[in-house]
Amino acid sequence: MINRPTDTIRSKQKKQAGLLALFFLLLPVVCGLLPDTAFANNVSVSNVKLQNLDAAAGTIEIKFDVSWDNYFNGTDANDQAFFDRAWVFAKFYRADTGVWDHVPLSTGGTVAAYNTTDKTGITADGVGAFLKPGANQTFVWQYTHVPVTLTIASPCVVTYTNHGLPANSPITFSTTGALPTGITAGNTYYVKAPTANTFNISTSPGQANVNTSGSQSGQQRINAPAIMFGDNVQVKVFAIEMVYIPQGAFTVGSGGTEAGRFREGATTNTPYEITTEGAISIANTAGNLWGVSTSGNSTIGTTGTLPVAFPKGYNGFFVMKYETTQGQYRDFLNSLTRAQQNNRIYTQNSNYFTFYNSSTTVNYRNGIRNPNPVPASPTPITFGCDLNNNGVFNEASDGEWVGCNYPTYYDARAYLDWAGLRFMTELEFEKAARGGGVTPVADAYAWGTTDVTAATGLTDSGTKNETVTPSGANTAYNNPSAIGGPLRAGFAATAASNRVQSGASYYGVMDLSGNNWEKVISVGSTDGRAYTGLHGDGCLASDGAGNVTGWPTYNGQGLRGGGFYDSSLVYQLLSNRTNGVWTDSGRNQNVGFRGARTAA
Repeated sequence: MINRPTDTIRSKQKKQAGLLALFFLLLPVVCGLLPDTAFANNVSVSNVKLQNLDAAAGTIEIKFDVSWDNYFNGTDANDQAFFDRAWVFAKFYRADTGVWDHVPLSTGGTVAAYNTTDKTGITADGVGAFLKPGANQTFVWQYTHVPVTLTIASPCVVTYTNHGLPANSPITFSTTGALPTGITAGNTYYVKAPTANTFNISTSPGQANVNTSGSQSGQQRINAPAIMFGDNVQVKVFAIEMVYIPQGAFTVGSGGTEAGRFREGATTNTPYEITTEGAISIANTAGNLWGVSTSGNSTIGTTGTLPVAFPKGYNGFFVMKYETTQGQYRDFLNSLTRAQQNNRIYTQNSNYFTFYNSSTTVNYRNGIRNPNPVPASPTPITFGCDLNNNGVFNEASDGEWVGCNYPTYYDARAYLDWAGLRFMTELEFEKAARGGGVTPVADAYAWGTTDVTAATGLTDSGTKNETVTPSGANTAYNNPSAIGGPLRAGFAATAASNRVQSGASYYGVMDLSGNNWEKVISVGSTDGRAYTGLHGDGCLASDGAGNVTGWPTYNGQGLRGGGFYDSSLVYQLLSNRTNGVWTDSGRNQNVGFRGARTAA
């Protein structure tokens, strides 16, 4: 990861508690490239500047360049355009609270509201923006909009740790969901009876308390011009390379011999075509979705209906081009409070590797490590990548580009909520790999053929240039001793490789067959079918949990795509559903994840 301090801007206007100083810290999360490029993980945010500070309005522009190699576009078999974009979001830190919170983005700079035609701009929820490569891009940060909690009570109590707001300070509220009845977004309210961490509110200075009722959802935020920021506000900007999967019909199941594969009901083995985002009937009768297995982990589940809200892949969506890497998960951990970190790792022992207990030895190439010593709670832990196991964090060969194995379902759910993304479903998984309007090839891998070459060795291990031997290898299995774990995201891509050699999907999504099994939402379980596809809002619960309404428990997950540890390549076949239903909440060296986001 790159860590570059950029512009510091000091307000010449006095705030109640002194000068406002903003420090911008660039920390881009990196992901991969196209199959025909030399190396992955190169998306870059650079030349970041803060400009046009308006202390009265509480806004400042964030200016930056975003780039990656081989920006691409194409047209699929449905004659629909596909392309890559960068998903950009930011976090900010206040020294007086000691917490990293999500930056709500606003229009007003060069980046406009989300454009449904070219799929760029700030999303309606303000959580992030999809961007093309380009220099001198700007969006507005409403920096005084910070997270708070509200009670539904008489009177309403606002909890805002170390707020520093005196009585009668004017404030407004915003939300990523719904405010409780009694409070209206954008209306001015006034602080009443402030304590160190709480206060009541009124509609006029000194008047009656506001009472709330009903329900609320999402993250509630406050805008208070009198907020005491102190002299140390930091911001981190993250970018993840995504691929747009366009709207259109596609098939699930290949007509081959894969375990648990989807098929059309009342047929022996005919692939099922998805032609709608509407409700789909699941039954072993003509015209309905069904599967070849009705028991075990490969089951299609019971007869029933896949609801309208379940993301089926017909509508357009974005998906991460690469599996989440260890560097990305490290950066996620380093933005959490200690209480949140406690639930997103396995051990806090000094010098131990984070994802497994009682070990100072790298296991299955997961090099995310605790420092030595680990600070006493409540000070957050600063994690690092140390794949070469020399005790020096984040060196060039420390594996931050390697696929992140060992996360639990709840770890993945927290990361995706924090990043403003969501899980993809197993139907979306097949579309992202096979392509819209494409006739299935029986028993094919994600690269569209039955050809496969297994890797047996590594060169430049742990670096961003890590590649495999022999030349042309596009997957790994049976845990070859010379490899011993997941590989660098996009390991098979070279400047001269084609789709098969690079292991790329129809749309250029990498590693959908092999590296790590992918956590997806299952069609074969009741919990999975209830998934509504809502996006993360960038904010986690105080215990580090992802808390998006409608996201299932671990009983709703499935695994697709196979991994490096499997004894057979059949698990890597695109339509294989050996673990289409996966009711395991624990850690596994062979499992990873990636995120998605519905396109408006």
